[in-house]
Formats: sequence, structure tokens, C-alpha cells
Amino acid sequence: MTTVDFTGGTADLLFGSMVIGNQPGRVGFWTNVFTFSQGVLNATSVSLSQGGNTNVDYTIMNINGGTATLGPVLLNGSIAANGTLYINGGTVMVQSISYTNTGTSTLSINNATLNVNIQSFGNPATAPVSAGVFTANGTVNLGFSGSGFTVGEFPLISYTGSIGGSGFSALNLTSLPSGVTAV
Repeated sequence: MTTVDFTGGTADLLFGSMVIGNQPGRVGFWTNVFTFSQGVLNATSVSLSQGGNTNVDYTIMNINGGTATLGPVLLNGSIAANGTLYINGGTVMVQSISYTNTGTSTLSINNATLNVNIQSFGNPATAPVSAGVFTANGTVNLGFSGSGFTVGEFPLISYTGSIGGSGFSALNLTSLPSGVTAV
């Protein structure tokens, strides 16, 4: 098990590409945990659980407060990968959250704010936030921003099965770009 824990004090962290759980040559079971709770965390991108087909990776990223700007987030990248992003309080900004549909991916948000900025890419072809398992508890504030939109409909969040936790009642859409409405 590999653990990186920034709880107990304020941390200001600036990363380029942040890759947690990339051990494709290792054989066997492995768990990787990254925890952040106070301060500022910035990463140009985040990849969780990129293990190969011969090993099973469980990678967990806990955002328990503070402010995190993560760029695009990939929850898992192989058939044996299991990536989990827990957002428990705080504010997180992403460009997207996605998974490869081959391993297991979980997005769990509890009493937090998730802002999605798709920049100037216009209407997304797929939901900018996508996970195999999606759970929302407490009050989950969702903000959406970007530009270049045209007339049409598109989903903001995609998941397999039903939403867990408090379900849709936890979701609170707080902001949309000018000219965009929710249905």
C-alpha cells in the first residue's frame, strides 16, 4: 500500500500531470491513496489507477476540503484498474472526469462543490463528468462553465445504474454559462 497524506495542516501543492497508481509491470494487488484536506491543490491533469492487465490496482484520491483545480481527471486506465475520487467538502474544479469502461470507477461527492469548465470546446459529445458509480450526499453544488455552445442538449453527468447516496435531491445546479439552460 502506498499512502500520501496531506491532512493535519495547510498545503499548497502545484503539480503538472499527477499520476497515481501507474505500476504496469508489477504483479499482484496494490492500493494507492492520496489525501488532501486544506489549502490549494493544482494539477494540469490527474490519472488514477493506470495498472496493467496482470495486476489489480485500487487507487483512491480523497479531497476533504480546500480548493483543488485538477484539469481532466481519468479514474481508471486498464481492465484491472479501480479508480475512486472522493470529494468530501471543499471546492473542486475539473475540465472533465472520465473512465475507460474497462475497470471500476467511482465518483463520490459529499457536501462539496464541483465546478466543470469545458473551456471553449462547445457542446460536449459525451457527458464531461462520467463514472461507473456515482454517489451524491448532503448538498452537492454543481457549476458548469465554458463557451462555444450551440443550440442542442447534452448531459453533464453520466454513470452506470442508479445514482447512489441521497440521489438527485443532493444535486444543486449553481451556475451555467450565459445562454445555457438546464432541462
